Amino acid sequence: MKPDDSPPRVDPARAFPLRIGAILLAYIVYRSAYDEGLGNAIFLGAGTLLLGYMIVTRLTTRSSERSHLWQTGQTILGLVLIGLGILRLGGII
Repeated sequence: MKPDDSPPRVDPARAFPLRIGAILLAYIVYRSAYDEGLGNAIFLGAGTLLLGYMIVTRLTTRSSERSHLWQTGQTILGLVLIGLGILRLGGII
């Protein structure tokens, strides 16, 4: 085992419940922003879902088993979507 290939921090058997939790969190964010407009809600909900999935994948898989490029793209896209949702809520865009 290479030094950077340590076991996952969270048992992989808990990945499914954690993913369901990420979906529920994204839905809560979506519903809370829905009153301000559908576009805001979609941006914030999708960004939260992407970041939640990224965190669950990072915690439940070995470093050698996950695609770092995929996770980087997922993180950037999630942050951009959340940023766009916040900017739309503030009336800047």
